[in-house]
Amino acid sequence: MNNLAKRILLAVVALPLLIVLIFILPHNSHLLLNILILALSVIGGLEARNLFTKRKTILSPVKTAIFSGIFPLFSIFIVMGLLSEQMIIPLLAISIGILFMREALMRDKDLIQSVLERLPAYCFLLIFPGFFISFLIRLNIFAESSLMLVIFLTFVFSNDTFAYFSGMLFGQNSRGIFPVSAKKSLAGLIGGLTAAGIAGYIYFIFFPHIFKNNPAFAILTGLGIGFTSVIGDLVESALKRSADEKDSGTLMGGRGGVLDSIDSILFSAPLYYYIMLYMQN
Repeated sequence: MNNLAKRILLAVVALPLLIVLIFILPHNSHLLLNILILALSVIGGLEARNLFTKRKTILSPVKTAIFSGIFPLFSIFIVMGLLSEQMIIPLLAISIGILFMREALMRDKDLIQSVLERLPAYCFLLIFPGFFISFLIRLNIFAESSLMLVIFLTFVFSNDTFAYFSGMLFGQNSRGIFPVSAKKSLAGLIGGLTAAGIAGYIYFIFFPHIFKNNPAFAILTGLGIGFTSVIGDLVESALKRSADEKDSGTLMGGRGGVLDSIDSILFSAPLYYYIMLYMQN
């Protein structure tokens, strides 16, 4: 089965699942979807841990899972009304403090030699993917969260899909514009951004109130999400290039690992959240 067929098969499985989780099972602020996002964050963190291992930085899988899941877990508690947002910073400070304390009190002399490499790595895993993807969960603070989730995913996936096909059909002579991702082409970049912008205008036609009745806001939101989707993809490509790996894993078939599948979402989710926060005020 070639790469395109694997991508199509994954989409056929993933899209109905997302529709069920967003529209049919939205209970408790999309709890089941949020648990899936938490699981993806933890798995993505473990894949990132493997990339660090390639660079001779050995991290605990348990600590990796905890730090990759802290922000999504706190966000679930916030949208369910179980935790105040003001508590995130104190709880985060406590978590990092415990990590530093454990590193300082360890008794293995060999592990002490690599504290300087491990501590920044754990802090990185706290942010990537956990912090970024947690904004997807925080969209549940809005009354029309189901619609907003679908709009966001449409922006991301339309950019990703049309960038892929535009690059494949028209990008043979414009590849190499990004050194960290040699297959990326100017044609793919333009095709993806155009699709995201058009998607924004289409959503404005049907749901103008989401964008303050302003078509320019809708188009710019689509373009912004398309742009940050590309940035997320490039950041993950840089990480893989640094570790001399083609994919972050194999769990997602034709799309590689979990990080390969959610990289476009990571940088886009915070931007979209704050745009929606502005639009609803």
